[in-house]
Parts: sequence; structure tokens; C-alpha cells
Amino acid sequence: MTVAEGCNKTETKVAQVSVIMPVYNCLKVIPKAFASLQEQTVSDLEILIIDDQSTDGTYELLQSMSEGDPRIKLFRTPRNLGSSLAKNITLNKVTGEWITLLDADDWYEPDRIEILLNAAKKWKADLVIDNLQIFDHAINKVVAHTNYGSSQETVKLTTEDIFRGDNPLIRDSIGYSRPMICSEFLRKHNIKYWGKYRNNEDFIFLTEIIISGARAFIIPQANYIYRHSISPSTKRRSPHSHSPNDTARLIAQACDDLMEKYGSVISAKSRRSLQQRKKIFLTSEIAGMQTSLLAQGRYGEIATLIFRHPYLLIYRLAGIRNRLHHFFRMRKSYSFDHSFGGETAIARQHAWLHRDIMLGIKRFATAVRLGFSGQGARH
Repeated sequence: MTVAEGCNKTETKVAQVSVIMPVYNCLKVIPKAFASLQEQTVSDLEILIIDDQSTDGTYELLQSMSEGDPRIKLFRTPRNLGSSLAKNITLNKVTGEWITLLDADDWYEPDRIEILLNAAKKWKADLVIDNLQIFDHAINKVVAHTNYGSSQETVKLTTEDIFRGDNPLIRDSIGYSRPMICSEFLRKHNIKYWGKYRNNEDFIFLTEIIISGARAFIIPQANYIYRHSISPSTKRRSPHSHSPNDTARLIAQACDDLMEKYGSVISAKSRRSLQQRKKIFLTSEIAGMQTSLLAQGRYGEIATLIFRHPYLLIYRLAGIRNRLHHFFRMRKSYSFDHSFGGETAIARQHAWLHRDIMLGIKRFATAVRLGFSGQGARH
């Protein structure tokens, strides 16, 4: 087995890779994540698991599963702190030359860490990102792969790539990725998670690393299995997801914070991309308002929203485009697999796609017609 040389040479014996896994109320899914770490082809690991005050027996199960494996270090927060602060606790305790993360409801392919290490050595990287396999919890199956970078070759990751690659118009944003990072680089630049954010913290963490000058690369392989919080086939929320809803305004605030801290050091092109990211997230919030108004039949107010926020039309068209892309991607993934209800899922997606297109046309036509005719909101 070939593995990478460490990015920081020291005399002290340390683990090659430290894996950080924050957990909270994940009793039913944690065994799969845990097993995927123990089955890695690279055995020189340090596994740091931090429980954020679970109440469903997760911590007790981890205590039992950890017995007999000296690589596992189990911690517990004094109170529920949220993912960002929990991760910072473990960042202060890692000894590995490299650091990567695993969410409690996801898992790795057996050779994921080995592939990342070899890529880091080949490209002399400070950070390496791999692609994701998207797991649909409703049908218990991987239904798609992300395509960060290139599907055929390793590419460099820039600040502008991050800002353009993480927004609600992209179904599988790069902020979902779980990179492997040189621990010495994090220490040198004093990079940690921003504790004020309980959501979107991984995007901010990744952004700071790239802005700080990391040699970062995206490899084409997809060896991280990501359980999507919203089922691609049924649109139902995963019972194991703890991600909050309605985070657009908080993410927009994070864009402002990043601009305030780094606006003077990033390029003008990157500044524009960051401002555009903020605009897209705020537009997604307005789109939610539009949907609510439509349900109430308040067409005049919908027309007003469109005229005040013309970018909303682009947002809606992008949503239809994404639905089309996802529909054809699902056709290829399901291949009418009857054992998983593939044909039913395709038929459902086809119906949703047709509905979305027709509703989009109808909403626009109705809003414009009523807006110009001077009809106001229904009271």
C-alpha cells in the first residue's frame, strides 16, 4: 500500500490521519459510519469522536463500540454546543499529520483515506477534496455522484470556485464536501470553525483555508457517501438530519462577515462572486415568500415581488433547469430498478418535473397579468 509522506515532518510519532466525527442523537446510523472508519485500508489513524450531549443513547453505544480499539478517542461536550464548537474541541486535540471529517450519518468507501493521501503526495497539496456519492435515504440507495472540478482529472481549487460552487441553485454544493487538510497548515494560520455559526460552518472553514493560501485540489473519485438531508426521490427530510431550515439569511450574514474579514485580500473577481452568492441566498428566501403568497392566492403581491426582485425569475428558471438535470441523472442512476422502486421513483420525478414547469409558467403569467391589471392582494 502506497501512502503519502506527511506534510509536516516531526520527530514525534504521530498518526498519519486524524478523523474527526461530531455526533448528536444518531443511534441508528452511527454503526455504519463507525464501521467504515475501522475498515479503512490505511490503519494508521486517530479517530476523534465528540458527542454533543446526545439523549438517545448514542454516547453509550459509542463507549461500547470503542472498546478494544486504541485509535479511538471519545469525548463529550459539557453541554450542547453545536457542531462548530464541538469540532473545535477535537481540532485542539488532534495529533495526525492530516485531518479529515466524517458526519455521523455518512460513511467512507474502504480506500477513501488512502486515495486522498496519495493525491496529497502527488500534488504536494495542503488540502484535497474528493467527490460525493449521494445517498437517498428513502430508497436506501446511492442515486448520483457530484461532479466538483472535472470528472476525469484532478483540478486546482480557487476562492472563486468555492463562492460559485456553493449556492442554492446548485443541488450538491461544494460546501457539502469533507476535505482532507494538512494539520500544520491549520496551526500555522490559526484556522478554526466560527462558533457563531451552527450551519454552513464547513463552507466558511474551507473558504478560510483557501484564502490563506492553501494548495488545494479536487480529485475526480467519489469515495465519501453523503446522506442527503432531503430525499432526491420523495423530497422528504431525513430523520437523521439535524440541519436547520430557513438558513438563507444566516448564510448571507456569513458572506458579509467573510467580506469584512477578507475583502481587502481577495481578488475583485472573488469579491463579486461572494456578493453574488449572498444575492442568490437572499433570493432563495424571497422565492419562499413567493411560494407562500401563491398558496394564499395573493397574486398582486407576487407581481410586486417579481418587479422589485427581477433576479427571482432567473432563480426560478435555474430551479427548473436543476430539476431537468436531476431527472435525467435519476433515470441513469435508478435504471428502473424494481427492487428499490426505481420505476415508481422515475414516474414520480416525471410528474414533479411536468408540474414544476407548468406551475412556473402559470405563476409568472398570472402574476404579470394581475400585476398590470392593478389587482391587489386578497385580504
